[in-house]
Amino acid sequence: MAQLWHGLPNTWAWYSRIGHIDQLRGAPAKRDTLHHLHYQAGLGDAALARAYPAVDDYLDQIGDLVEARIRVTSPAGQWLTFSLTSGKRQIVLDAWVDDAGHLVPTKNQAPQADRALGASPAAGGFTTHIDATMRAYGLVIAFDDFETDWQYRNDGGGQFSGRLDNVPTTRVTGRAFGILPAGMLDAFMPSDMASYAEQFMQRLADSDDGRGARLAMTLTDRAADNHLTFEGEGDLLDNFFVRFGVKLMNGRVLPNGEQLAGIRRLIDDGLGAFEQDRKRRSRINAGEENCALR
Repeated sequence: MAQLWHGLPNTWAWYSRIGHIDQLRGAPAKRDTLHHLHYQAGLGDAALARAYPAVDDYLDQIGDLVEARIRVTSPAGQWLTFSLTSGKRQIVLDAWVDDAGHLVPTKNQAPQADRALGASPAAGGFTTHIDATMRAYGLVIAFDDFETDWQYRNDGGGQFSGRLDNVPTTRVTGRAFGILPAGMLDAFMPSDMASYAEQFMQRLADSDDGRGARLAMTLTDRAADNHLTFEGEGDLLDNFFVRFGVKLMNGRVLPNGEQLAGIRRLIDDGLGAFEQDRKRRSRINAGEENCALR
């Protein structure tokens, strides 16, 4: 914790006004060792409401909508896991790194030091595995092991391209609007809710002659103005699951104008604090380069 305050004082001062760190494990004292990082943090309700009331209002609107666990793997092993619980406003990150801070994969829970990622990998491939649960309008919709294959290329920025060619297992439970059990709701539809979701995902997986829907993310590397761009292309199926998703987006996910302005202010403040720390660190590093041991 002291290292965070010393290394990123402005960022830490900004975050400590609105959040808390519940667990931070790692960094053994001896050199040439691997570090198991376990980082658990969240946003405080009262603190966030004081600093960014519109963001607090938006997170109240989201509520317990999403619980998700993401694993990142490749043939080398598992690189990290990331969990998000919207109801608790909490994230958890678990990974291994070496002394230089490079990610280290694990196999059978054992870190593989000789397969560390390196500082600036030029290219590579990995797979994300997502287990997610959504709660809305009384229904609980669970997606198990939703896999996406990705390719990465570093050519001055970062380019990620992925294919959605996998159909996850879908389970639906609960009571629609707190009244109708999921099984009774299915009786009024030509097919059950889980089947509608799987049909929608199957259509995406069949896109582009069976190669799957395409996703792309690009980060431009510019000195003064970085841009993060998302793209997607695939075949969509208009069924009950899609209409349910549209209602969910409009009612729970999309922020209103005031909430969006608050989110932008929070991001701007956080990035501004980090930029101050980056400039401060560059001045310190410049000074270290001019120092000589006599």
